[in-house]
Amino acid sequence: MLNILITGARGQLGSSLRQLGSVSPNNYLATDVAELDITDAGAVLQTVKEQRIDVIVNCAAYTNVERAEEDEARADLLNHKAAAYLAAAAQE
Repeated sequence: MLNILITGARGQLGSSLRQLGSVSPNNYLATDVAELDITDAGAVLQTVKEQRIDVIVNCAAYTNVERAEEDEARADLLNHKAAAYLAAAAQE
């Protein structure tokens, strides 16, 4: 049995995965920003270690393209750096 972390679980893709998780023999931990701020490397690593996560499915993203051009730093943080934090935690 796998422990699977889903980030961005309130979005369209994350919601679909949450539904699949409800009928899976695996354990799903569905999170959104309220439960896990993936822009916080320490929080990501702590969650992955404490929950003994085997698989991470990142569904979190800054998807508003026009706004991302205006808020480039936030878009980069969420779409680039946070993904790197998740990858680093998975590697641990």
